[in-house]
Amino acid sequence: MTRTSCCLLLLLCAGCAREAQPPPAQEEGRTAPETQAKVEEGRATLGARMRDLSTAIRGALVYEVLAGGPADRAGLLTGDWIHSIDGAPVESLCAYQTALAKRVPGEDVTLAVRRGSETFPVTVRLGDAVQVYRETCDQGEMLGCLLLGDHYKGKPAGAPADRALARKLYEQACEAGLADGCGSLGDWYFYGWGIPDDTRAFSYYQRACRRGSASGCASYAFLYATGQGVERDDARAMDLYVRSCDGGDAMGCYNVGLMYQQGRGADRAQGVALETYTKGCAGGSFMACTNLGYIYQHGQEGVAPDPARAAAIYERGCSGDGCVGWDPKSCVNLAVLYRRGRGVPEDKVRTAELFEKGCYGGEADACANLGYMYGEAEGIERDVSGAAELYEKACGMGSSLGCYNLAAAHENGAGVDVDAALAFQYYEKACTAGDEPSCERAAELKAR
Repeated sequence: MTRTSCCLLLLLCAGCAREAQPPPAQEEGRTAPETQAKVEEGRATLGARMRDLSTAIRGALVYEVLAGGPADRAGLLTGDWIHSIDGAPVESLCAYQTALAKRVPGEDVTLAVRRGSETFPVTVRLGDAVQVYRETCDQGEMLGCLLLGDHYKGKPAGAPADRALARKLYEQACEAGLADGCGSLGDWYFYGWGIPDDTRAFSYYQRACRRGSASGCASYAFLYATGQGVERDDARAMDLYVRSCDGGDAMGCYNVGLMYQQGRGADRAQGVALETYTKGCAGGSFMACTNLGYIYQHGQEGVAPDPARAAAIYERGCSGDGCVGWDPKSCVNLAVLYRRGRGVPEDKVRTAELFEKGCYGGEADACANLGYMYGEAEGIERDVSGAAELYEKACGMGSSLGCYNLAAAHENGAGVDVDAALAFQYYEKACTAGDEPSCERAAELKAR
């Protein structure tokens, strides 16, 4: 007999107790003279770095203006909000990026810009990204060097990857005092784009943080939190994550909430995790959305259980922003709510869609639960072969539930050939992972 998870998977609660990966440095790059003919041209740019700090204000925030670039020439300032491009609403950073990707260099666009309490139109002639970055870098504008370095590293679609050259550009920007240049060098050594070196990563993240990079502080904190390149120090990590969150880094806020919930680096304080997850979710950390949704679903941190609010938050975490990511755990938690009709109407088709997305995102028990729905025709058409494939995938990803159900399928010939030896093998694998029903069934088979 196959099994399904009848409650919110406790594995999903691991979403409330995991360490975040250090966030990458803020997008946009750096510069070197010998790059002339290597970079692919053609992507339009405003010549400004943008951020998405809040869902309370719809739009894209001008975070930094490239001196001498199109935005600078048009009079845009750091702190301006862009609300539309040629009359089309821009409600987020992702929407801004999507709209700009449809434009070409040399095209004039009219922006609706909010500055303080005023909103007014600004016409900007878009530049060619690589030409703008190269020219401004050559003129000593280190932000241009940073952005050009990101092109060479291969971040934007279509840009050729030349990481050695990117590193030179990052070094140039860092040595000139640009905090995010140092942060990108930290990423270089931490992620092993060159030779992995946690000690050098630590040094560059430290410089980035001390120079005011919020993302640099988050990465610096991560090393203290995990003991990579430095002795583990939760109190120091917490201080740095708080600095990162205060500076607007969403992953920094996620980790502040996480460490408070775990009682690491600070005494547990009710409400702090709720506050920082809320800030992190609004700023684009979809893992923060997952944990925030979990708090509202289960009535933690001093709030009453509110499955409807939890569902809305999980929806944001699962959907992401269409550009930079999403959290599959939000999809699985939302699937469980639709499956039970808690906070949302019961909807098995939507449940299956969400389990499928979670499975695609690497959540093993999402694959196992989707397999169960196919195998038992739970609101969707029965497909025992497809169910067995999903159980096998889930088991291979570490789901004891997937292994148990795959064993049962082999024992009963459901979508696969009857094979008692394989059934025993999968029960044993699930048992080793701590699944008691699998241990019992393996013992029964062994006793035959």
